[in-house]
Amino acid sequence: MIRRPPRSTLFPYTTLFRSLLLGIAHVLFAEDWVNIGSLDEIVSGLPELREAVTAFDPNAVARVTGIDADEIRTLARELASQDVRSAVYGRIGVHTVEFGTLTSWAADLLCILTNNFDRPGGLMFPLAAHMRNRREGPGRGFAMGRFKRERKSVV
Repeated sequence: MIRRPPRSTLFPYTTLFRSLLLGIAHVLFAEDWVNIGSLDEIVSGLPELREAVTAFDPNAVARVTGIDADEIRTLARELASQDVRSAVYGRIGVHTVEFGTLTSWAADLLCILTNNFDRPGGLMFPLAAHMRNRREGPGRGFAMGRFKRERKSVV
């Protein structure tokens, strides 16, 4: 069983985090949980990706990471569940370890495969400073994300 840090987040404790992420991707494909939503127009290579992650069967990943194969499957199912938006965040810190770029890519990949990429409640990307829409009222003067929010009146 994996020990969950506060707020049910998983941090890259070791360089083997990439294996866990790719094992989760394997489960998403194997159990038909992949849902890229509106990204289907810009995402390509899913058949090749499915083939690439076949080596990361949860049983094989369990032997490498020490995380039970059933726990890996459960993590994949929970991540893919549309009941709650979730994100795998792997930018700060993962680049300091061996295969850090692959780990960061795998984290983004899971957000894409579960339709949690650049949307509220998932992994968000801010607009570049010159592209931000200035908003009226108090605050920092910009909105995060590339989605359009409806402005609600507080009166």
